[in-house]
Amino acid sequence: MKKVAILHDWFNGYGGAAYDIEQIALALKAPIYTTFAKNVSLNSSVEVIPFKQDKYLNSFHSRFLQNMALQMLSIRSDFAKLALDEYDVVISSGIQCRAYAPTKDQYTINYPRSPPRWLYDLYDFHMNAFGPIKRNFAGIYCKRFKKWDLSVLHNIDLIVANSEVVQERIKRYWNRDSIVIYPPVETSKYRYRDDEGYYLSVGRLDPLKRIDLIIETFKKLKDYEVKIVGTGPEERRLKELAKGSRNIEFCGFVDEKKKIELLGRCRGLIFAAMNEDFGLAPVEALASGKPVITVNEGYPPYMIKEGVNGIIVESNVRSFVEGIGKCERIAWDPSKIIDSAMRFDINNFIEQWRTLIGTVP
Repeated sequence: MKKVAILHDWFNGYGGAAYDIEQIALALKAPIYTTFAKNVSLNSSVEVIPFKQDKYLNSFHSRFLQNMALQMLSIRSDFAKLALDEYDVVISSGIQCRAYAPTKDQYTINYPRSPPRWLYDLYDFHMNAFGPIKRNFAGIYCKRFKKWDLSVLHNIDLIVANSEVVQERIKRYWNRDSIVIYPPVETSKYRYRDDEGYYLSVGRLDPLKRIDLIIETFKKLKDYEVKIVGTGPEERRLKELAKGSRNIEFCGFVDEKKKIELLGRCRGLIFAAMNEDFGLAPVEALASGKPVITVNEGYPPYMIKEGVNGIIVESNVRSFVEGIGKCERIAWDPSKIIDSAMRFDINNFIEQWRTLIGTVP
């Protein structure tokens, strides 16, 4: 069996990316090399090697490395100097860790989630958030970063995308072919429990998730209730926007057990995120036997068969209102909805990664 190492830019909290990498490490019995790890606890069977922990968390320089631009440059330099000669296959999970320089006999795989969105498809969206002076500096930084981003692709033998949408971005921005392995979802954790009549939104409260669109929709649908799960930088603004609407409830952060319970008892999931790479919440809703009302952007529409496991709408209030009206008129079959989530099950993810490593030359 080939000896595999995994590279990950850094760990700061346990989110979707950390979970994916943890599962790859478990499946392949591979250690994870990262610059630093904090606020994260992975499975005890996974060996995590934070080879620059003190530099980023405990040194005199760590205060300066809190600046994201400087931190990315520093992490890139650290991976470029990393020596992993004893491994046959090196999987880079992220962007900065692609700076790793493989030996001539090593096979390299990149699992990037997506080409950096702030550098490509969401470049204008992020630049418009800056004032004129910061925008000029950011533009210079992005130009240099893009040059580096494209230059390291020659070190990569194979790229793995997590959806067909990301696969298209990889071809468009990097001009590289790739294969698709969907993220792992423990579908067996979810189940249909009841229909208590409320709609559910699950996601970080930031501009890219467009929770304000969901709020504006339910301000017009006063006879229907929506529960909004999540926290984030937009929380105060969104609560102000929803002020006075008794049918809109903010649940804040909920643990996994509570989230599963809410999914199992809702009428359906409302999903408005901008060009989402994959969309974990929609899969969790499908695994719970609940229909998904999603914008016609990113990967979620690929999951949906209209009228069978969800409804596809445009990114405006009128279309969402119409979509919820359709949802109310359909007699949904939870078993068919659950079946549509099975292709995203974690066992498929594990088997695909093991098969892939087994075919590496």
